[in-house]
Amino acid sequence: MDVFYGLPEWFVFLVLLGFMVVACETGYRLAIRSRSAAQTKALVPTITGSVLALLGLLLGFTMSMAVSRYDARCRLVLDSFKFFMSTFGQPRARGLTMLGAAVAWR
Repeated sequence: MDVFYGLPEWFVFLVLLGFMVVACETGYRLAIRSRSAAQTKALVPTITGSVLALLGLLLGFTMSMAVSRYDARCRLVLDSFKFFMSTFGQPRARGLTMLGAAVAWR
């Protein structure tokens, strides 16, 4: 498996693109040979529905990952705010300014 990490991205892209083109062309040629034109055209809505379902799954997983990262980022901002307020917020209650609190904190 470590062999693939050493390959450049453009090479992997071209190999996968070539594989997909060959697979599509092979499927098309086999479909023409085994079925009539009317039967082949009847399968188009089924294939379109399958591709759209896979696209919907991909979109759903992508949005799920984006939402989880957004929530993690919000938690980090709130945690840093709580730390900041616990460090610099309490001296203000004693009458010190923020600069005075920073000097006193050092």
